[in-house]
Amino acid sequence: MDTLIFTYKTAIDAPMKQVWDFFQDPKNLSRIQRFPKVNLTQLGDEEGTQLKMKVGYMGLGVQWHSTIETIKKPHYFIDVATKPVYPFTYWRHTHRFVREEGRSMVIDEVEFTAKVPSMVTKKLLTYMFHLREKQLVKHFQKNQTTQSEEQ
Repeated sequence: MDTLIFTYKTAIDAPMKQVWDFFQDPKNLSRIQRFPKVNLTQLGDEEGTQLKMKVGYMGLGVQWHSTIETIKKPHYFIDVATKPVYPFTYWRHTHRFVREEGRSMVIDEVEFTAKVPSMVTKKLLTYMFHLREKQLVKHFQKNQTTQSEEQ
């Protein structure tokens, strides 16, 4: 099995600090992850911390364990699955944060190996990150509306 790389970019109309802070709270993953549904059972936000989550998959709740490998505030952090879920056998996810044209960009880069063809994993990951993008945009639009109403 070859190691493949999947990249997905999400533009967010919010300050970088606000976007970075949102991603540093692991509980927010369950707020933005619609497919598959995720419930965190062990939290942490420092290098070396192991995150444990229950992933809704094929009608079952399966365990996914991931370790926060690297944090380079406010530019990126990396998590590596120590117990990935089928079809993945390896998963290393880099979350990058940059400014482009006045917007915050979240660039998700996933290195992975899988037991199914790459066209299947590409569709699966595109769908997953597209749903995340919709939730992120919705969250930050709602947050901006709330802040402007308070001012």
